[in-house]
Amino acid sequence: MATAMRRSPARPDEAKRAHSPVLEGIRSPAAARRLTRELRPDVLNALASQLECPSARVRYGSLLIWADDVGGLHSARCEPYTMPHRDDPARPLTIRISVNHMHVPDLEDIARRAGILTPGGSPRQASRSARPRFDLSCLAHEAVDCAAWLGKFLRAYQQDDPSLIPSPPVPTYFWNGLTLDCNYAWSLRGWELIERYHDPGLVPEAPRLASLHEVERTARR
Repeated sequence: MATAMRRSPARPDEAKRAHSPVLEGIRSPAAARRLTRELRPDVLNALASQLECPSARVRYGSLLIWADDVGGLHSARCEPYTMPHRDDPARPLTIRISVNHMHVPDLEDIARRAGILTPGGSPRQASRSARPRFDLSCLAHEAVDCAAWLGKFLRAYQQDDPSLIPSPPVPTYFWNGLTLDCNYAWSLRGWELIERYHDPGLVPEAPRLASLHEVERTARR
């Protein structure tokens, strides 16, 4: 089971309760930044706890790094995708969990200092297919559960076994469907909130991609 540095990981249900007010109504940039700062370690620890990777470490409270079974280095971040601005307080707060999508300067040095790499060691160059990339966006109070699900997805990816992919904790849209090839997803409530922000009079409709229920029906045939 993965371990995380600096603080004990909260269980997803505990962290969810800690961040479960009606967060869609946040209008203050300062409040959005504070909430994200408080939420980030819980999200990254939830992801780490499901990787089953002893090397996983949360560094500086904002970066999760780990080495896979063949020595490839991976990283994950949790950042606001949209948030209120002084000139646009109605912009909603949404959270994006990114795996291997953001460039991390000095990642190898950080990994060595964390003990993930030996002082003279170098990460093995993993093939593109062995280094999954995923962006998952959702509402703040959904982020901890979504991060735990993403950790399980990454385990399924590393084992190349789609049967290990669990159903997500909230209704979710998956680009390319819920398969090992998927690398982009939005929670239903997060997507609808963004749609209402851009067009307040819009009746939300599913985007032109497979919804969770469509994927599940297909899988059962």
